[in-house]
Amino acid sequence: MDTRTVRTAEARAGSTGTRNISFAMRQSHFQARKIEDTGKRTREVSTIFVASKRQLPISPVGSEARTPATDTESLKSEQKAVGNWAVVQDKQQRELSPIQYNTMQDSHDNTLERATQRLRGQIENLQRRRRLVSTVRPAIENVWNVALEYFQAFRNGLQTGSKPSRSQFEFLRIAMAPDMVFNTGRGPEAMVKTWKCISLWFQDVELELEGMDKGSTGSIVATTITRITITERSLRNVFPHLWVQSGRYKELAEKLLGQRIVMRGAIQFNWDSTQRRVSSVIAQSDLLRPMLGLVGSLENVSRVFEKATISPNFQWRSSAH
Repeated sequence: MDTRTVRTAEARAGSTGTRNISFAMRQSHFQARKIEDTGKRTREVSTIFVASKRQLPISPVGSEARTPATDTESLKSEQKAVGNWAVVQDKQQRELSPIQYNTMQDSHDNTLERATQRLRGQIENLQRRRRLVSTVRPAIENVWNVALEYFQAFRNGLQTGSKPSRSQFEFLRIAMAPDMVFNTGRGPEAMVKTWKCISLWFQDVELELEGMDKGSTGSIVATTITRITITERSLRNVFPHLWVQSGRYKELAEKLLGQRIVMRGAIQFNWDSTQRRVSSVIAQSDLLRPMLGLVGSLENVSRVFEKATISPNFQWRSSAH
């Protein structure tokens, strides 16, 4: 082989090697770019996944979870974590309900217990007051009891035609002497007639005991408040001269109609130690003062009472019976 042939072969071999090296370099560069792009996409996907994961609630169970292989598996894993978290929250809420219920029940029981204790204290106080009244001086023991029962029986007047009225009559029969004196009348019947007139001719009668004091020998004096309401029946029967169609008396009637009268007064109970019953009851109330406040002058007060069946001290005149 001559020298030219050898050089030609070497030149061809060098050219081929150069091309192979250049192709290999281009292929290596292409693969490197492919790996770099793949890594970039991997990092981008990973970044998106981590950002979305921070927005979801943290699962209280399974803190050491397996890294998801795909996006679909990651989404399912996150949905499962959210579901587990909701189940745990619901369970905790159900567990709190009995505690709250027991707390409310305990509070209710404590309230009832305090109310019961207050009622017991009030009952004991009333019983103590009753014992004190019942043990006041043996000489006037019964008259005190009779006076208390009197205010209990007639606190709303005479209850005609009902069971309370029978108990009222029975009380008077036992507590009052047959010949007892009541204001200007005599006998328990006089007291019944008076209470009957008051209850029929006035409305919403109330008798309130303010206090009791020892009076003269064998007697006690009770201070009272009496309340009545004046109606048309009151005007027709108690103040008939005011029940007219015109004139100055009509003006007075209009001032009285529907008014609530509050009177202060006193009742004296006298005791008969021989019969061991009440021998007399003197009752009076101040009707003059509230009447003056309603009609405005003593002259008008005089006109109101001039033909009335009741006196300014709230005692019935003989014509009323």
